[in-house]
Amino acid sequence: MKTDEDFYALLDEIYASGEEGAVEAFLTEMAEETAKRDGGANAEHMLCMSELGCYYRGVSRYEDSLRAFRKAEALIAKMFGEDSANYASNLTNMAGAYRMMGDTDRALKMFLRSIRIYDALPERNDYLYAGALNHIALLHRSTGENEKAVEYLAKTVDILEGLAERKEELATACANLAALRAEDGETDAAASLLDRAIGLFRSLPHESAHFAAALNSRAAMLAAAGENEEAMAHLRDAAEKTRAMFGENADYGVCCRNMARLAARMRDYDAATRFMRAAADVFGGIFGEAHDAARDALREADEFARAAADARNR
Repeated sequence: MKTDEDFYALLDEIYASGEEGAVEAFLTEMAEETAKRDGGANAEHMLCMSELGCYYRGVSRYEDSLRAFRKAEALIAKMFGEDSANYASNLTNMAGAYRMMGDTDRALKMFLRSIRIYDALPERNDYLYAGALNHIALLHRSTGENEKAVEYLAKTVDILEGLAERKEELATACANLAALRAEDGETDAAASLLDRAIGLFRSLPHESAHFAAALNSRAAMLAAAGENEEAMAHLRDAAEKTRAMFGENADYGVCCRNMARLAARMRDYDAATRFMRAAADVFGGIFGEAHDAARDALREADEFARAAADARNR
């Protein structure tokens, strides 16, 4: 690659192709090639490890993700220092992996450390800073601290409003904030934010990895309003977008679980059983069959199967 722009342009093309294993193969090959130069102490190798970390995190391979981010961390510390924006950005990425693994204490410490680094910089990178705030909001949401989550997300949206070139990030923040507003019963505010997010996602020249989350949130609101058919259409779209971009990761499992529960509400127990068994397979493959998510999904699938049998026998 001649420039960082060339690297990211090609990486975007490979992501967009949807070819299974192509992203990992490309990044691994580039990492091996760049590791041969200067013992790997070069910016190109750092980029490869950082992007590998993001990729592995996206497909729910968290230990692989952390190993890649740690390699990037060592290179960044050597080349830019531990008080640099690059170091703070890598901390944010690593903390995101810990958050997804459920290690909220370690994740929060890393997020807050990244914020301190950004605040101490002579010129703060608002885009990276907003990203860290967004991640902290998601962490607080995962621990049920919705008030704190709303506070951080509102700050994120305010910052991104001033960055015209960051439509995707603004859309993601609006969707996250909409989900929180909906949980707090502020349905009108949630609908307004979510409609804006979906509009922004649709205006992008490329597919966004976060569009599926917005569709899921919209589906939840539609289902709550009794618009089940439209909600199911949104969930199917979300599942397809997630699998096309990341394969059958944890988010895909959540989509299957949501479709199963909605199908059961619609009394389509055969579909509910299929969707929930798919969710159980995904969760079992990622977290292990003994994990609560996998066991609960399998239990629900069995319940739906019995309901389907009862319906046929009536």
